[in-house]
Amino acid sequence: TQIRRNPKYHEMQVCDYLLNNSDRHGENWGFFIDADTGKLGDLHPLFDHDRAFSEDAKILAQTTEHDIPLKKAAFQSLPYAKRLNLNAIRTMQRPEELTEKQWMGVQQRAKILMRERARQREEER
Repeated sequence: TQIRRNPKYHEMQVCDYLLNNSDRHGENWGFFIDADTGKLGDLHPLFDHDRAFSEDAKILAQTTEHDIPLKKAAFQSLPYAKRLNLNAIRTMQRPEELTEKQWMGVQQRAKILMRERARQREEER
C-alpha cells in the first residue's frame, strides 16, 4: 500500500524495535489532514509509547501485513529508514527518564540494527 512506501512508516518500524514498543497497532498512529480539503496528508510523528521498553523479546509487529517479529519488521524497514542515525543513539547519554536496564536494551538493539544495516549494505555490493 501507499503508506508502506513512506519512509516515516519504516522509521516507525525501526523506532518501535529500538524502544521495544508492544503497542503499535492500527489505531495507534495517525495522519495529518488538511483542514480545508479534508485530504489525508503525511504520517503524524510517533506518539503513545506507554508500552515501550517491554522485556518481551518476541513482540510481534502489529502494522505489517503478516504476523512477524518486531525485530524482523525493523530489519525489513532499515533500507527505507535512511534518515535514522543509529550511531547517534549508540553515543548519546542515557535519558534520565529511563532506567539503566531500559537504556541498555535500547543500546543493544541499536547495535543489532547497526550490524544488520552493515550486512545489508555489504550484500548490496
